Amino acid sequence: MISQAEAIAAGWALSPGRLLFHVIPWYSLLIGTGILLALVVAGSEEKRHGLPKDTVVDAALWLIPAGILGARFYYVAFSWDQFAQDPWRILRIWEGGLAIYGAVLGGLCALILFCRSRKLSVLDLTDTVIPGLLLAQAIGRWGNYFNREAFGIPILSPALQFFPMGVLIPSGSGYVWHTATFFYEFVWNICGFCLLMLIRKKLHHRGDMSLGYMLIYGSGRMVVEGLRTDSLMAGSTLRISQLLSLLLACAALAVPLIRIVRRWQGVSWIAAAVGAAVSLGMSLFLPPTRNAFPGFSLSLGLLSMMMAGCCAGYLLHSPQSHLSVLTVTTWLPITWGIQILMHVLHTPSSTIHSLICTTLLAGWMVCSGGLLHFISSSFDKEVPCL
Repeated sequence: MISQAEAIAAGWALSPGRLLFHVIPWYSLLIGTGILLALVVAGSEEKRHGLPKDTVVDAALWLIPAGILGARFYYVAFSWDQFAQDPWRILRIWEGGLAIYGAVLGGLCALILFCRSRKLSVLDLTDTVIPGLLLAQAIGRWGNYFNREAFGIPILSPALQFFPMGVLIPSGSGYVWHTATFFYEFVWNICGFCLLMLIRKKLHHRGDMSLGYMLIYGSGRMVVEGLRTDSLMAGSTLRISQLLSLLLACAALAVPLIRIVRRWQGVSWIAAAVGAAVSLGMSLFLPPTRNAFPGFSLSLGLLSMMMAGCCAGYLLHSPQSHLSVLTVTTWLPITWGIQILMHVLHTPSSTIHSLICTTLLAGWMVCSGGLLHFISSSFDKEVPCL
């Protein structure tokens, strides 16, 4: 911990405060700047994706309000204890408290409705706005700096106590060095934006740009979120944004996997068999307690989903469907029997829980397989790049 005089001497490591000229919130100014630049970038991509003129401007009238509302609702939903005593604080968004995943979900819902009303391709429009979105997210992260939020774990090594490696955060009567996670994500997003802009003309399938965003942002946020100390939590251990980031990255990797399987059908039944085997192993070692279940089965569940669920949707109409679908689906009654044999005689109270968990995971795999197949079919169409 250092004194206020030392903190001031550290320069930019100490945020100058929330307001510019004691009037304009930095947070609002930076978000507005990010949105404006995102519109400029999307406007430059509009024609290349074959969209009608001014589509981006018209869509912005839907996406921006929905994104702001979604970002605020998401944050409030997972941080209700901060607003329970003073619900009017929900309206004071300039004080901070906007969650990017809420903005993405809200904007996506509005985008789908907009495309339905204009009879446009959802993927064409998402590919158009995605690069600008990543740029806006990078700029918006500096709002966290001025609000002194979204920082990470304390920095104990004096060699790393400098800006932008770390920032100074008030603590008691002094200031403590914390990792500048907002800056790490800013750098990652800027690099991701530059990469997407460099390769955009080499992406020939509809939705490839969106996949790139999901992989770049999802993987980076998953790592950075693990360093933060103010994450939105579900319970005491599960970081919501980290879980969503993991799912985004896995989904982005799943679509190319499906494309490979579709081009090499001979591997279909092998992949399905491996997925079923992994799922069977997951059920064999399923923890009998509720507390142990989420963390253990989530990792194995994701693996089994990637190996079996992602290819099952395609296999439903492949030449090997009579074998592969049977391989993927028949593991459920087998695992039921194993669960009963393992638990009914020794721990009867856990038997029902284990069966429920197994059933839910089976449903998860089957539904995800069908959903990812539908997504993959849409992504396989080529973009009319001009």
